[in-house]
Amino acid sequence: MMRSLLASGDGLSAATAYKILTVSDQYHALQALRLTRGKRVVAREEGRIFDRWETKTADGRDRIVYFDITLMFSKIRVGPRQ
Repeated sequence: MMRSLLASGDGLSAATAYKILTVSDQYHALQALRLTRGKRVVAREEGRIFDRWETKTADGRDRIVYFDITLMFSKIRVGPRQ
């Protein structure tokens, strides 16, 4: 599962954001990438929703990581089944 998530993009921009289905996917991906979480901001761009994380690499460098959370939000907005 993690391999598929990390293959869905490179997380360096909104255009190449990792595509996720759950919030925990983000935490697991950041852990797999060995990044320390910092501030998270929710952003919208071209009809999509993103989490933008400020992180630190193991050697202390700043790195921004984007997660496309559009699918996660679409699951939440779905109404009751008819």
